[in-house]
Amino acid sequence: LRTKKLMSVILSMLLFALSIYAKGPVSLYALWVPFLIAFGIGGNFNILKQYKFQILSAFLLAVALGFSWNIYMIFFQPEASDFVIAKETNSWVNRHVQPFYFYFHFFIYIGVWTVFMVSTFFYKYAATRINRFGNYKFQIAWVLLTVLFLSLVPTKKERYLVPALIPMCLIVTFQLFSIWCAFKENKEMKWDRLTVNASSIIIYIVSISLPVCLFIIFLDRVDLRSGFVTSIIGLLGILGLICRKKWIEVNFIIPVALVCLICVGLLPKIAEINYNNDEFRELSEVQKIEHIQDLNYYWQNNVNIDVKIMYGAGKQVLPLSKMDLSNNQVYPFVFFCYVPVEEYFGEENISAFDTELIGKYDFNRKKTKAHIYVTKIDLKEK
Repeated sequence: LRTKKLMSVILSMLLFALSIYAKGPVSLYALWVPFLIAFGIGGNFNILKQYKFQILSAFLLAVALGFSWNIYMIFFQPEASDFVIAKETNSWVNRHVQPFYFYFHFFIYIGVWTVFMVSTFFYKYAATRINRFGNYKFQIAWVLLTVLFLSLVPTKKERYLVPALIPMCLIVTFQLFSIWCAFKENKEMKWDRLTVNASSIIIYIVSISLPVCLFIIFLDRVDLRSGFVTSIIGLLGILGLICRKKWIEVNFIIPVALVCLICVGLLPKIAEINYNNDEFRELSEVQKIEHIQDLNYYWQNNVNIDVKIMYGAGKQVLPLSKMDLSNNQVYPFVFFCYVPVEEYFGEENISAFDTELIGKYDFNRKKTKAHIYVTKIDLKEK
């Protein structure tokens, strides 16, 4: 709006709408509203006031576009819409309920830069550094307000902190750059040295300890690549510990190198260990079975259907309550269930029908007891 470029406004509205399409009102509540409030706290209330009508108009148009699908569902698929709204409301209020302070350790989720994030909480020190290149009040307010807004929601999971990572990365970037410049200009303070030393020592000790822990705990699962990468990480930790005072750049470069090595060299192996499931069968394989494609799909009663089942099946999957089992015209059909049909219907009841187990499928590669049993059910020939 400040640039007065129409294309920029249209593009921002489009991205705003796509954000609503992707996550509904969550992105507005957890990221955009805290940003606006923090933007004002940072001394920009005059800008918000000056462009209030433009901001409101763009907001309303973007919201109308973003919620267009929801509006369509309310008018043309009211039952499905009511079901989804009730399910989502119940999930956000009653599932994974945690206390208000659950996110108070949020600063550790920025990883190797945790110490730098903590240093931004000390107002006099951090404001002096960050205000040289940015706006400290705006950045710290955005971080704290995002965490506060997320904490007010009863449902809490660690991964729901992702909106807070955006302002955290922003403020840590300014803090890192300002400290780097202070060292390069020989104007560093004791708090700069304390922050850099505390961060680097922790990182280097963990890096040196990692190969030892890995070889002790996962000795039988360590292959050549992961062993080599882990050894390099340990050597970098030793190198950093030796050179941290001689070359200050080491304390900024080595952590980045360590993160890259862990992401590229170790995470694939960790995923392989945690998600090693030789019996894994993806539900989307159902879409390749030709003789059931023209049949209706049904889901067990009294259990809310997971949207991943519909994505995997590739077509609509209705609750079993939507059909009349006594009507011969509904046969054959395909039945999706968390347990075998013999267990769900009972041995005596299901014996009156012809059943064909299409397969036992999974949602993810991690070994669990939860499977989706897909069965074709038909009347027995007389």
